[in-house]
Amino acid sequence: MLPKRNRLYNQFILYIAILVSLSGCSVLRNTPEGSYLLDKNIIKLDRSKYKEDVGAIIKQKPNRKILGLFRFHLGVYYLADRGKQNKFKNWFKTTIGEKPVLLDSALAQKSIQQIGIYMQKNGFFNSNCKDSIVRNEKNNTAKIYYIIKSEEPYRYRNVYYEVADKNIYDEVMKDTASTLILKEDIYSSAILQKERIRISDNIRNSGYYLFNPQYITFSIDSSLKSNHVDVFIKISNPSINTRDSLANADDMLVHRKCIIEEIAIDMKYDPIVLKSRITADSVIVNNYIFRSDSDSVYLYKPIRILDQVFVEPNTLFSQEKADITYKLLGDLNVFRFVSIKYRPLPGIDSLGRIKLKSEILLSPAPRQEYKIEAEGTNSGGNLGVASDLVYKNKNIFRGAESLVLKFKAGIEIQRAFGDTTYERRGLFNAYEIGSEVSLNFPRFLTPFNLTKNSEIRNPNTSFSTGFSVQSRPEYYRQLATLSFFYSWRQNKYIRHFIYPGEINYVNVTLDPLFEKQLNDLNDPTVLISYSDQLIADSRYSFIYSNQSINKTKNYSFLRINTEFAGNSIYLAKKISGEQNQQNEKSSLFGVVYAQYLRPDIDYRYYTNSKFNRTFVSRIYTGIGLPYGNSVALPFEKSYFAGGPNDLRAWRSRSVGPGSSKTNSNFERNGEFKISLNFEYRFDIFKNLKGAVFTDIGNVWLLRNNETRPEAVFKFNRFYNEFAIGSGIGARYDFNFFVIRIDAAAQIKDPAQDVGERWVFKVGAINDYIFNLGIGYPF
Repeated sequence: MLPKRNRLYNQFILYIAILVSLSGCSVLRNTPEGSYLLDKNIIKLDRSKYKEDVGAIIKQKPNRKILGLFRFHLGVYYLADRGKQNKFKNWFKTTIGEKPVLLDSALAQKSIQQIGIYMQKNGFFNSNCKDSIVRNEKNNTAKIYYIIKSEEPYRYRNVYYEVADKNIYDEVMKDTASTLILKEDIYSSAILQKERIRISDNIRNSGYYLFNPQYITFSIDSSLKSNHVDVFIKISNPSINTRDSLANADDMLVHRKCIIEEIAIDMKYDPIVLKSRITADSVIVNNYIFRSDSDSVYLYKPIRILDQVFVEPNTLFSQEKADITYKLLGDLNVFRFVSIKYRPLPGIDSLGRIKLKSEILLSPAPRQEYKIEAEGTNSGGNLGVASDLVYKNKNIFRGAESLVLKFKAGIEIQRAFGDTTYERRGLFNAYEIGSEVSLNFPRFLTPFNLTKNSEIRNPNTSFSTGFSVQSRPEYYRQLATLSFFYSWRQNKYIRHFIYPGEINYVNVTLDPLFEKQLNDLNDPTVLISYSDQLIADSRYSFIYSNQSINKTKNYSFLRINTEFAGNSIYLAKKISGEQNQQNEKSSLFGVVYAQYLRPDIDYRYYTNSKFNRTFVSRIYTGIGLPYGNSVALPFEKSYFAGGPNDLRAWRSRSVGPGSSKTNSNFERNGEFKISLNFEYRFDIFKNLKGAVFTDIGNVWLLRNNETRPEAVFKFNRFYNEFAIGSGIGARYDFNFFVIRIDAAAQIKDPAQDVGERWVFKVGAINDYIFNLGIGYPF
C-alpha cells in the first residue's frame, strides 16, 4: 500500500489531469450550437516592431493558457458550471474560472478599424488591414487572422515653427538640437506628443510658469507627392481668459517669465483644510519664510529641510527644480503629505516679469514606529520560526535622521551533523538571537560640501552595528559587525553604495565531535570556514533598474559589487613595522585577519506579456580571490549553492563544490559561483499567482585541493558539473508582502558519477524539496 503522502500526491496529479482534459474535451459539449470558441488571434504583419501593440488593440482575446499549453481557467469554469449551482460553485467559477470567449465577428471588424487608425498614427497612411476567420467545425473553435500590409511609411521632411511671441520663439529655437522630430524618421503621433511635452517643459524651465502644452499645436502636410510630411509647430499666445485670471496684470497677451519673490514653508500643514494657514509670526532662514505659529520649527531643523529644497527665492520659476524638491522632501519619509503651490502676485516687476509666491506645504508623519514581524521557515526539512521586534524613530535629531533598533530571535529544528550521534536538546536544537542598531542621515557627512549637486540625489550616510549569537548542534558562534556607508541616486535608474569601512568579527566554539571530524577531513578550506575570523573590508555597489511603476514594459536589473578586505590593516602594520614576514600569518587582537578580492554580478531580465504573465531570467556569478594573509575565503564571504532563493531542488548550502561526493552535512562553500535561474510567473486568480521554474548552478574551489580534487574549477569539465532542478510554486500577494512556497525536484546531480548525473527525480513526493519564503526569489 502506498504511503499516505504519495497517495495524496497522486490524487493531486490526477485532479490536474482532469482539469486539463476538461479544458479541451468540454469545449465540444459546452460550446452553444452555432457558436465557436475563440482559439487564437494570428497577426500577419510585415513589420514585427508593431506586432505587440497591434495585439493589444484587438478587442477579443482567447481564454488564457497556462504555459501556452492548456486552458486551466476555462477548465475550472466548466467544472464549476456542472450540476446544481451554489455559492461555492459561483465563487469558484467567477474567481478562478474564466468564461469561454466565443467568436464575435463584429468585434473583429472593430479591431480592424482600430488597427487601421493605429497604423496611420504611426506613419502608414496607406496601410491595408483586413481579417479572416477560420472555423473548425469538428471542435467548435475558430481562429482569426489579422492581415496588415503596411505599405511604404511616410517620413518627416521639414519642420517649421510658427511662434507669435518672439521671446518664446528664441527659447524654442535655441533647443532645436534636442528635437525628437528627426528628418527621415517615420511619422509618429506619439513622437509629436512627446515633442509637445519636451518643448513645454523646456519653456517652463526657462521661467514661464503659466505656459502649458495646450499652447502647442501641430499641422501636418502630407500632399508632397512623395512619402514625406512637413510638420508645422504653432505656439499661440495667451487668451483673454488667461489675462483676466491674473489680478492687476496688464497686457498679458504675451507669455511672460515668472520670478519667485518669496517662499513660505509650512511644516505642520493640514491637507484637510483647503486654505493655507495665515500666520502673523514667522522665522526667516536663508531668505526662506518658516511659519512659526506652532511647534513645527522645533520639530524639524529648518536648515535640514532646506537641504532638500532646490526652489530658491528671487530666481526664475523652474519646473525641474520644483519636481526635484517635491521628490526629495517625500523621500525623507517624515512627511505624509508634500505639496508645492504657486500664486501670482498683483502687478509685474520692472523687467516685465510676473511675481510669484511659492508655498511648500508639509504635513508631518508619525515620528515613531513599532513593528513586530514573525515568519515560519521550511528549507529542506529544517523547520523553524523567527520573530523581529523593530523600533524606528524617523526624526531623532530633528533633521529627518532615522534610528532603527532591531531585535531578532529564531529557533529551528536541524538535522544532526553527519552520521554522528548528536542528540537534539528538546524539540528545537538550533537558535539565533541578535540585535542591530542603525542610524541614517539623509545627507553626506563629509569634510567637503556635496549638497545640491546636480549628479547626486537622495544622499545618505548610514552607521550600523550588531551582535548575534548562533547555536547549532555542531558549533556555537558569536558575530559582531560595525559598518558605515554612503548611498545616493545618480538618476531614477542608477544607485550607488560606497562602504569605506566595515568590520566583522566571528568567534567560533566547536562541538568536540564536530571538531574531530573537521580535523580528520584535513581540508584547509573547510577548517578556515569554522575558525575565528576578523574581516575588515571596503565595498562598492552599483545598481541599475529601469522598472517603471504601474507599467508592464520589459525591464532589467543589474547589480555589480566589488569588495576588498584586509588591505588597510596590512598597510598600517607595514608602516608601523609590525607586519610579519612572508608566509607567516599576521593577526590583530589575536585573530588572523582576512585578505581577499571579491567581485560579483547579478543581472535579471523581466519579460512581461499580456494576462500578467512574466518570464524572468537571471544570471549570477561571483569570484573570491584570497591572497596575502588568507589561503581561503572567510565562511561569511564564501559562495554557496542551494536553498529557497537559489537551487531550490537542494537544501540550503548543500550543492558542490564541483562534483564533490562527500556524504557529510558540512555546509558546502566555494570561491567561484555561477547560477542561472529561469522562472515563468502567471496569475491563477486575483492575488494567487503560480510559477514554473528551472535553476542551474554550482560553486567551485579555485586552488588545488588534495583531499577534494573534484571540487576545483576546471575549464574542461565545469560545464558538466552544473546542478539542475525544476519545479512549480505558488505565491500569494498580500500587497505589502508575498508568501511563497516552491516544490522543486532534482534533474541533474553533479555529485553522482559521470554518466549517472541525469537523475530526473520527479516521481514520488519524497523527491521534492519544499521551500517556504517571504517575497519573490529574485
